[in-house]
Amino acid sequence: MQLIRTSDKILIVCDQDYCNKLDDPSSSVAKEYHLIENEKFNNFDSKKVLVATVQMNRNGEPCVPRDYREELPLDMTDDSKFKENVKTITRWVYGIEKNHLVGSEIPCCGQPKPDTLLSTIFKFY
Repeated sequence: MQLIRTSDKILIVCDQDYCNKLDDPSSSVAKEYHLIENEKFNNFDSKKVLVATVQMNRNGEPCVPRDYREELPLDMTDDSKFKENVKTITRWVYGIEKNHLVGSEIPCCGQPKPDTLLSTIFKFY
């Protein structure tokens, strides 16, 4: 719970299994989700939470919690948009406006450049 409160950003990556676990109130996924929702409600910062989906359901809708369907989750199901989506996540993490080039200098000192983060993410993908 402390990490949720003190985190600057929370990325929720959703698939059907994640959504199924939310239906079980005793699951750790459901408990964590409710903590995030409480934090979001109590300290409303719409830029703190980003929801991404990596799977669509049978109806072609994003597999995301009901509460996030209106917020247009980041669609990570299309491999052709992967690089742009990683750039979107990088911009969100560092608070960089969309017209700012990813890979150029970051206004914050001591943090890695986003292109370093991008290359790290691609290594694990």
